[in-house]
Amino acid sequence: MTKMVAANCWSESLYPKIKQAEDFSPDQFYKSQWQKKPGVSIYFLVYRWVSATLLFVYAVATIFEKDPLSRPSLTYPKYPIYLTNWVVWMSAIQALLATGIVTHFFLKLRNTKMDAAEDESILVKNLTKVYWATQTIAIVSSIAVSVVFWVGVYNP
Repeated sequence: MTKMVAANCWSESLYPKIKQAEDFSPDQFYKSQWQKKPGVSIYFLVYRWVSATLLFVYAVATIFEKDPLSRPSLTYPKYPIYLTNWVVWMSAIQALLATGIVTHFFLKLRNTKMDAAEDESILVKNLTKVYWATQTIAIVSSIAVSVVFWVGVYNP
């Protein structure tokens, strides 16, 4: 039953989204949607690095218990059971992938005169597909966990 649900989720929800990534030009992965000039904006690159660093530091910080009465210790036994921790890690992975893509194209376009659309390497294609999937999972799971928390858990 679980395999059937997972296969159904993959074939109807996630796989078509990943296939959509092939229809877009590479500049949609390394440019801000408000950017008019070709190439990678240094401001967008800095934004990606800052957001990825902050999310990754936060994800690592969630591993450690914050108890003011005792020294920080790892919480391995109970850490994986909280969905919020999984969402934080998925968001951090998505941000790191986005930063990698933007940095790759920044360096590639700076060092060569080729257009980014010419970069058809297997690594870049697969990286954009993985990024697309992690972004979709991170956004949907963030919304789902937030709604479940505010509807089911929060008691004012």
